[in-house]
Amino acid sequence: MKKVLFIALTIHALTCHAQDQPIASYFQKLCNHYMLQYFNKTDDRTIADLCVQYDLDARDLPSLRRFYTIQIMHELFTVKTCEDGSRGDVLNMPYFWHYRTPNPRHAILVDGKKNISYTSIERKPYNFLKDMVAPADRFTCPGLEPFCSYGWCSEREMAFACLLSIMGYTTHVISPGNHAYTEVQVSFMTNKGEKFDFLINVDNTFNSLTISTGSGEPHNNVYDKKAFDSAEIARVKGINVSEKAQDRIAKALETYVKSQ
Repeated sequence: MKKVLFIALTIHALTCHAQDQPIASYFQKLCNHYMLQYFNKTDDRTIADLCVQYDLDARDLPSLRRFYTIQIMHELFTVKTCEDGSRGDVLNMPYFWHYRTPNPRHAILVDGKKNISYTSIERKPYNFLKDMVAPADRFTCPGLEPFCSYGWCSEREMAFACLLSIMGYTTHVISPGNHAYTEVQVSFMTNKGEKFDFLINVDNTFNSLTISTGSGEPHNNVYDKKAFDSAEIARVKGINVSEKAQDRIAKALETYVKSQ
């Protein structure tokens, strides 16, 4: 069984490097390229246990690909805590509080210069993602290595949910209280040929990915509306990832995968 899935995923795992590419196409190809490594992680029984629990078809390749795409994208976006400067294991996109006095973002240099007007704005998906796929790291801050983008929970989740939606996923930003995370809807086929719906809850502040069933949390909040504003989506769709940026991001993911 695993051999059959291995062959099928190998066929799907195409190279992600090419000339400038639209942002959604690039990240899907990047995920395809590394999907086999995630599928073969011996310490990850998430999908295997799920298939047993709900009698799911373990050969449902489209659903497997979608799950691993979400997992890889989460590891690109996540940090580990809500402390200024916290970063993840792949890309350096630190967490930074915003509505504090003094504002810690005012210490960030943009292209080597202080630019409070830029660091003070709310980082909607276009700003977050455009910086994320810049050819080189644009930002520096005392005590931190140069970084490519930054944002606190709502900014990070708006960008994550917006990009995944353009990649073809049904997503929402959930904001219970003073926090935000992303809800992604996925479906698997059961061994009886019936569709079974799941919610994948991704928290890119506390590096958490959990799977649940049910209707989920309400998503009629301001961050969800901003993430899916039609003008914002159009701007994000217009972002292209240069070859230099593709190399930078792919090398960071390659280093991470080899370390696991």
